[in-house]
Amino acid sequence: MKKLLLATVLSMAATAVYAEPTAMLKVQGTLTSAGCVPEISNGGLADFGEVGLDSLSSGVAYQAGHKDVTFTIKCQSATRVGWTIKDDRADSNAGKNKTSSEFHVDNGTANGAQASGNYQLNGVGKTSAGENIGAYSVATYLTSVTADGATAQPIAASMYTGGTISSRSWINMWSSGIIMNDGTDVMTVAKTGERAPMAFTTAAFPLKIALAIAPSKDLTLTDKTDLDGQSTITLVYL
Repeated sequence: MKKLLLATVLSMAATAVYAEPTAMLKVQGTLTSAGCVPEISNGGLADFGEVGLDSLSSGVAYQAGHKDVTFTIKCQSATRVGWTIKDDRADSNAGKNKTSSEFHVDNGTANGAQASGNYQLNGVGKTSAGENIGAYSVATYLTSVTADGATAQPIAASMYTGGTISSRSWINMWSSGIIMNDGTDVMTVAKTGERAPMAFTTAAFPLKIALAIAPSKDLTLTDKTDLDGQSTITLVYL
């Protein structure tokens, strides 16, 4: 978490007895953005409970539905800030390098479409045999995003090689509600009808977490197996 920092250095130098009767005073400092805190409801946990092995299908993925949580950014004072998300279990994504027909998550996007592929899906761990158990998507309910209590326009930008925050081109958030899960997309809010990041003290992003389990033919499951999905959300000051 970055906090407001005012670092001041005074540098004073007085001249010798026979030098010119002057003295120099320098004041230096750095101002950084006001501190903002990320919070996720339910302790950041999307709990899908227990799934019986007899519920799994041999040929197609088991669709476990979705859970809703709210991601909130709270700042000490009005600040332009966005967020990125990165899958901490990317190597266990059951949809990695697969087409949507091979593996997908139903109702995984904000508009109810399928979520699939390397960058829309996130891993939930591996079996003891090293097989990818499944995957989940994280989509923002775009029409429910608010800033300081009012409806706001979600916007996004992608970092390109050599780019900077200031050089990003902001667009209205695409209808899937999903930003890239490798930390290269930034989402924030703008005033309705605008595409420039706005300063706010509190912004809320309701999230849909949808899960699917790989077909049983692809899994070696003989005992209780825990899901271990984890994504890291990072604030980016704009």
